[in-house]
Amino acid sequence: MIRSLSVSETAATPVSYRYWVLAILTVGLALSFVDRTVLSSIGEAVRVEFALTNTQFGFLQGPAFVVLYLAMCIPISRLAERYNRVVIVSISVGIWSLFTTLSGVAGSFVLLCLLRMGVGLGEAGSGPASQSIISDYFPPHQRARALSIYYLGMPIGILAGALFGGFATQYLSWRWAFVILGVPGLLLPLVMLATVREPGRGASDAADVDADHRPGFVETACYLFGVPAFRHLLMGTIVASFATYGLSAFTAPFLIRRFDFDYAQVGLFYGLVTGASYSAGLMLGGYMAPALARRDARWYGWLPAIGVALAALCYGLSFQQTRAAAMLPLLFFAGAFHFVYVGPTNGITQNLVSPRMRATTAAILFVSINIVAITLGPPVTGYLIDHLSATAYGVAGQAAYQQACTALTVSAACKKALAEGTSWSLIVISMFFLWSAAHFLMASRTVEHDLRRAHRS
Repeated sequence: MIRSLSVSETAATPVSYRYWVLAILTVGLALSFVDRTVLSSIGEAVRVEFALTNTQFGFLQGPAFVVLYLAMCIPISRLAERYNRVVIVSISVGIWSLFTTLSGVAGSFVLLCLLRMGVGLGEAGSGPASQSIISDYFPPHQRARALSIYYLGMPIGILAGALFGGFATQYLSWRWAFVILGVPGLLLPLVMLATVREPGRGASDAADVDADHRPGFVETACYLFGVPAFRHLLMGTIVASFATYGLSAFTAPFLIRRFDFDYAQVGLFYGLVTGASYSAGLMLGGYMAPALARRDARWYGWLPAIGVALAALCYGLSFQQTRAAAMLPLLFFAGAFHFVYVGPTNGITQNLVSPRMRATTAAILFVSINIVAITLGPPVTGYLIDHLSATAYGVAGQAAYQQACTALTVSAACKKALAEGTSWSLIVISMFFLWSAAHFLMASRTVEHDLRRAHRS
């Protein structure tokens, strides 16, 4: 069993070790997004082989993944409030990596759905426990920055999944892409168990914080939803995440449909643009929000609102472009503005609760987001694409369109209709960021008062 550190031992750990822990957990997050991104980046090959509609492909990336994730996220987070979080994260990484590797042998749409459910089961145990560990190694004024660094795992994973998945699919097959990208996650748990120590609860908080008090789930949920800033931060994040997962599921296929990219080109351009832009947005939000909030705490709401509003504009313009050279720079700026909200919202949420509430708080946030974002984002976007593509093709009904246009080898008219339908669907989905911005602005009205209340409790 891994030795747990006491509160005093955790407080005395060197800064270099804290960043080592942060780096290992960031790699874990990166691997989770490798396993998510590989399907979206190589998905056109899967869709064609299994003759799927865009709605079915959206189901594969959304509900199929999220069903066990939602069922297990909160129960596992409750275990993380009581037991060794490092062990929980290590087991989780191993589980989702195993199911990703096995996805390479799926012989049908149904089997691939079942394997994606296994990936969701593994990922249910990682995020909340990881955030809780980070919050015990980093004090409140450093958490937004530390969590922004942690969330760099997202663009790193997207880059790796798109780049290696695209090249593996182009020169081997989409099945080998799953195998190649799943294996590293089977090795990380060994490194994690050997080098990461469980921190003392509440080690980085004020001395009068009662880290031994263990509030139940109902107590934690009632406290959270009684905080006005949290409610609006949650709604803003839910709506932004809905758009994020919808766009992420079909942006790489759009590059193939509009510009005739091959899988290696999609992996290179989509991976580099999104990886670089998301990283820029995460770091921008993580460093700017604490600096601005020292003068006015309302920046924790203002900055995310500005970011997602600008993202809506840039995404809307990017999907209208008919040349890749015009689209990709706009896509970069959209991603950079888009991800400004992640660090501030996650950091401030962790600051609003006590140490024994943190894993559960993160789980409530993840589950609330994913009930809407992953469950609905990809399939709703896929449905819009099928409907608008049929309209562009000039047939009455999705069934008639699907009968005429079932693969990439169909007529030029089918390809053009699919590209147009995808373009307009992604523009519609990107406008949800404006709704998200309204909630972040409303959160800014009470965030200062809510932080003072949290520090008094």
